[in-house]
Amino acid sequence: MKFQSALLRLFGSNVLLTVANLGRDVSVATMFGAATKSDVFFLAISIPVFFSMANGTAFRSVAVPALGRAVAAGEGIFAAVAQRLILINTFGILAVAGVLGVTALIAWAAIRGAPQSTTSAMIPLLIAILPMYVMASVVEAIQGPLQVRGHFLAPGLLRLG
Repeated sequence: MKFQSALLRLFGSNVLLTVANLGRDVSVATMFGAATKSDVFFLAISIPVFFSMANGTAFRSVAVPALGRAVAAGEGIFAAVAQRLILINTFGILAVAGVLGVTALIAWAAIRGAPQSTTSAMIPLLIAILPMYVMASVVEAIQGPLQVRGHFLAPGLLRLG
């Protein structure tokens, strides 16, 4: 029964996150319309999210088995292993930040020639979503330890925020 409950919580958080992302995408499409500049914007926000998720998935593939063994060894060992793994994963987060920086430069160069109204609306929007990338990367880093502890809904809700 515990497995089914965990699966339902994980599934539920993914559904909520997908609906929230759809709402975000529809809002952006409504604001900018169907144009090349909108495609550039969606590309600019999608590439870093992909790298963040790829990094997080790879991290969980390593962290969850190691943390599972650490839980069996005791609370102190679990905390030490979790801290060390999260510290190592910080380098992955920094790599994602680098990709975000390069992507932002490419997006800026692509929208540089756009009419002023489009450019002035997109630049603040790109800057406003930077906290989303940071939060998504942090949640990806802590998702493995949370799942080992049986918290399957919390990471999805954190990313939804």
